[in-house]
Amino acid sequence: MNDIGRTINRYLELNNMSQKDLADKCHLTAVTVNRYISGLRTPKASTLEKIAKALDVPVSTFYEDNPKDINVYRLISDMIKINAHNFTSEQKFALICELTK
Repeated sequence: MNDIGRTINRYLELNNMSQKDLADKCHLTAVTVNRYISGLRTPKASTLEKIAKALDVPVSTFYEDNPKDINVYRLISDMIKINAHNFTSEQKFALICELTK
């Protein structure tokens, strides 16, 4: 289980939700949610946003435990690469500002 998986699992327990409940709210399969939790897959940024919304937490919650962890930075970098074509110039600028604080 990776950090994101542990965080998802923690908030599932706090919200008294099952993996199936989360999958239904995010329009995913329970198998996919299980793979995110077990660390076999990493959710795209847009999927992580849906998961955060379903768990009623900010997306930043998934990175608060180890903000200096190189794996977190690698994950963020990968998520940006995957989704960069969806960002406007203003969103890219805002993201850079946030990451360099």
